[in-house]
Amino acid sequence: MSKIKFWIILVTGILMAVVSPVSGITAEKSKRQGTAAKPAPDWNNPRKLVLQLDKNDPHFVKMVFNNASNTMKYYGRDNVKVAIVAFGPGVRAFLKESAPFAERTASLLYDEIEIVVCGNTMNAMHKTKADLLPNIPIVKAGVPELIERQLSGWVYVAP
Repeated sequence: MSKIKFWIILVTGILMAVVSPVSGITAEKSKRQGTAAKPAPDWNNPRKLVLQLDKNDPHFVKMVFNNASNTMKYYGRDNVKVAIVAFGPGVRAFLKESAPFAERTASLLYDEIEIVVCGNTMNAMHKTKADLLPNIPIVKAGVPELIERQLSGWVYVAP
């Protein structure tokens, strides 16, 4: 590589790392998390996220689990509540006979990520609480659970 090319690459890299006159963003500032809405989340006022799980696809289940874990990591466990509501085919992710990620489910529960399954789906599948992985509660109906959580201030995401 020629000396001129080397210096052009070096100077370009340095310029990209310092304050941009147009945006005012520094390289250090761009690495930080986004700006939190007011009031900032804390123990007494956590962010609340409810995720929908309605598919029986291991890749989709893994994505929902990743969304839950990543949100918990982003805010910190004292600043956020995360829940997964499973209904329809998504309930199979938590049945002992078909759970693709039983150990990961236990890990999510350990991290205080709430997981609930739809009672209507369980009834339609002729399944009971005994058919579920440990510590997974049943709610009466999954979709109304999502509605009520949204009306109670939870942010709803259907990945």
